[in-house]
Parts: sequence; C-alpha cells; structure tokens
Amino acid sequence: EKSLANIRNQIEQIQSGIAMKNDEMGTELIDQLTLEERDLLSRLNPEITRLKEKFLSCKNSRIEIETRKEELENNLSTNLMRRQKELEAIISSADSKTLPVEVEAKEQELKESKRTLDEATTVLKANVDAINAHTRQMEQLKKQRDDLKALEANLEQTVQDGAKDLEQLMSSRSTYLVKQDECMKKIRDLGSLPADAFETYKRKNKKQLQKLLYDCNEQLKQFSHVNQKALDQYVNFTEQREQLQRRRAELDAGDEKIRELISVLDQRKDESIERTFKGVARHFREVFSELVQGGHGYLVMMKKKDGDAGDDDMDEDAPR
Repeated sequence: EKSLANIRNQIEQIQSGIAMKNDEMGTELIDQLTLEERDLLSRLNPEITRLKEKFLSCKNSRIEIETRKEELENNLSTNLMRRQKELEAIISSADSKTLPVEVEAKEQELKESKRTLDEATTVLKANVDAINAHTRQMEQLKKQRDDLKALEANLEQTVQDGAKDLEQLMSSRSTYLVKQDECMKKIRDLGSLPADAFETYKRKNKKQLQKLLYDCNEQLKQFSHVNQKALDQYVNFTEQREQLQRRRAELDAGDEKIRELISVLDQRKDESIERTFKGVARHFREVFSELVQGGHGYLVMMKKKDGDAGDDDMDEDAPR
C-alpha cells in the first residue's frame, strides 16, 4: 500500500508538471523568449516526451497493481479468511492432551516421508548411475561396431584380392598341370630311365638339354629297328614271374595244409569207426549168448586190403 501511495504521488506530481507545461505551451510567448530560454525549451521537449512515456507506463502499472490487489483481496476474503476461521475452530475445539499425540504422529509421518524420499532419491541416483553406465557402454559398443564394420570392409577387400590372386594361381596351376602331363607323357614315351637321370640333368640349362636331346634323337635313329620297349617288357615280365612264383608257393603251402587236414580227419574217422564197431561187437556177443544158450557169436571187420578176416581183426575182449 505504501508503494501504491508513492506511485500515486509521483503520478500526481507528473500530471501537475504536465499541466503546467501545457499551460506554458498554450501561451504565445515563444517569440518573446530569449535565446537561452528557447534553448532551455528545446532541451525540455525531449524531457516532456520521456515523462509522458513514463506516465503511460506508470498508469499501466497502476492498473495491473490494482487488478492484482483486487485478486488478492478476493482471495483473502474468500479463501484465507475462511481457512483462518476453520483453523481457529479446530484449535478451539482441539483438546490440549491430544495435540501432542497428533503432533508426534505428524512428525512420525514427516520422518517416514523423509525416509521414503531419501530411499526414492537413492534409487533414483542408482538408476541415473545405471543409465549413465549403460550409455557409456552403448557408446563403447557403437565404437566397437564401427571398428568391426571397418575391419569387415578391410577383410572383404582382402578376400576379394585373395580371390583374384587365387583365380590367377588356379589358372597358372591348370597351365602347369597340362605342361606336366605333356612332359610325363614324353617321359613315358622315352621308356625306362636310369635312377639318377633327374639328378644328372637337373643342373643343366635349357640349351644344354636341347643339345643333348638332339644328339640322343640322332643316336636313336640308328636303332630304329630295335624294340625300344624291350627293357620295360623284361621288367614287367620279371615282376609277373616273381608274383606267380610267390602265388605258387602260397598254393603249395595251402595244399600241404589241406593234405595234413585230410590225413588227420581220416585218422579220426577210422578211430571213431573202430571204437563204434568194438562197442557193437561187445553188445552182439552179449545178446547172442543170451539168445543161444552155451553159444558164442563174434562180429569180424573185413578190410579191403586183406580180403578175409583173421584173428587180428577179432575183438580183443572175445574168448579164444
């Protein structure tokens, strides 16, 4: 209210000053003024303009302040005064003994609220730290991903270069294999070579080898009527004869084993037949003596080489 009164006083002073200036400006005394007075008047005109602007600003501020004052008065009369009356009624109706209990309960609630707030603050801080850690981890992962992408690009380029080199090497390998086959065919056409043929001509250059080849071809022309593959045929036939001899030795050894097996089986067969015959002969004597009282009967085995039976073929258990 004091500020409002001061503002009103300033406004009134400004208005009175403006009225005085207007009165002075309404008079026709400008032509009668001296140079100093005219100079002063020219300096005062901007001041008058500034004061007018200040007056308008103060007027607007006054309107806003009055509006705010009315709002505060309405709030005071409608809310605060009513709340004051309610609190006074509560205080007047409250018992002096229950107030400490309620105060203690409120303080306890306040402590619990503070503790809950501290816990929530701690959890929030932990979450913020975790978020920051995850953010840093994501940045590291992004960096690693970029590094891996760059490495992948380099590897792809390396693989492409390697594929090109491999293709060239495979082409060269195919060419060299064809040349190798041609050379091997020529070597086979030459027939059997000495064991030290490759070592002997390994250190010679191409011209020397071509000269030696020409000389050899000239010498071979003199032996055109000779079978050039006779040595190869002799070696092949010798190897075949050795194989057949080894096969014959194996067959002879197998035949000997088979003969031994047949002999053993024949011996076992004869022993089994003889043992069976002796049992049958013994049983025949017993049955015959029971059938014919006082009679004796014998079974005799006749051998093909003997033609007739003798005492040697009789059972050893028979009576003489």
